Amino acid sequence: MKISKSIFNKGLVLFLKVFSMGIKFLFFTIFLPKKMLVADYGDLSLLVTTITFFIYLVGFDFYNYAHRDFISDSQEKIALKLFNQLVFSLLLFIVSFPLFYVSMSYNNLPYIFIVYLLLFTEYFGQELYRLLVLFSRPVLANFIMFFRSSFWIIVLVLISRYNEDSIEIFDIITYWLFSNVILVLLCFVLTFSFGYVNLKELYIDRTWITKGFLISIPFLLSTITLKIIELSDRYIIGYFYSNIEVGIYSFYANISNSLNVVINTAVVIMLYPKILKAFKENDKAKLKVLIRSYKKEMIIFLSISVILLLVFLHPVLNWIGKSEYSTELDTYVILLLANVFFNLSLIPHIILYALHKDSYLIKPVIYACIINVVLNFILLPNLGLIGAGISTFASFFLIFVMKFLYVKKLKLDI
Repeated sequence: MKISKSIFNKGLVLFLKVFSMGIKFLFFTIFLPKKMLVADYGDLSLLVTTITFFIYLVGFDFYNYAHRDFISDSQEKIALKLFNQLVFSLLLFIVSFPLFYVSMSYNNLPYIFIVYLLLFTEYFGQELYRLLVLFSRPVLANFIMFFRSSFWIIVLVLISRYNEDSIEIFDIITYWLFSNVILVLLCFVLTFSFGYVNLKELYIDRTWITKGFLISIPFLLSTITLKIIELSDRYIIGYFYSNIEVGIYSFYANISNSLNVVINTAVVIMLYPKILKAFKENDKAKLKVLIRSYKKEMIIFLSISVILLLVFLHPVLNWIGKSEYSTELDTYVILLLANVFFNLSLIPHIILYALHKDSYLIKPVIYACIINVVLNFILLPNLGLIGAGISTFASFFLIFVMKFLYVKKLKLDI
């Protein structure tokens, strides 16, 4: 009975995760390009890019320190540390607002204060998901992920179709925000109603926050530089061209980035924990088998995914019916290849991560980030959107090569 329940829960988690990501992908990547003007889709892409970047900035990768620190603590200590993490996050939100305002204003993006509130609630939902996974509540975690990432999309699409209304940026952010606010309020109500938190026992632990701040800096540096590679090209395209070009590029980038979601779901999540455990136990025989399987599955899923993404592009373009999206097919191919090498870099990445070679993980991303920004400013004005694709390809290819050489340098018998 326990085994069947376990299998059911794993199947439910997988279904919720795939369904949630699928709905979000179809909505933002396929449905909206058809329903919105290309320029409006460009504005929305910049808006979502800004939210995504600032989530990582204000999050500060603090969860890497906090979760590792309180995993075995008592309920009271966990509540206290979560309170301090919340205090630290709120401080970062306040400090980061001027930068957020300038970023939104410079790109002529609307609804600054509503979007900032959306940023906070989206960050809160992300941290809640991580906590539930950490404390072995994957089913509830993925129900929450479905609610905050997909349920509001289904409601918005159904209402817009029923009323025969077009979908505007304001509709998207208000439905998205309303869904997140419900989640935040529900979380606080449940937390206090079940007595998980005693307000009298909460206080600001400056020593704990300061220690976490210092420990999180290297993690943040690695994350932010990677996000600059992934996201900065939209801003640079907007600087040299218009939001129409941003919309076209974002359309191709979103489709090619789906490759990363497939690999993460089908390969990385399945084998990553097993490989880390084998490294920790120093089981070389098992390591060889697992890494061989990791490489094999990575190549198989990458090959199949790339072929499918190439084959189905033309039917998607025909369905959208906008000629603007058919003008940069070469850029799409280059972005696909870039993501292939990014995923291949995860093979040496897991080895370096398991061996705690943090500098070997951070250096390639920093160098790649610098090259990405420099190449974008050189190539974009001369080559157009394909210049941004080449810049991304060069960055991910460099990360792959450097991590591969670092592993080879270690001369491991695995």
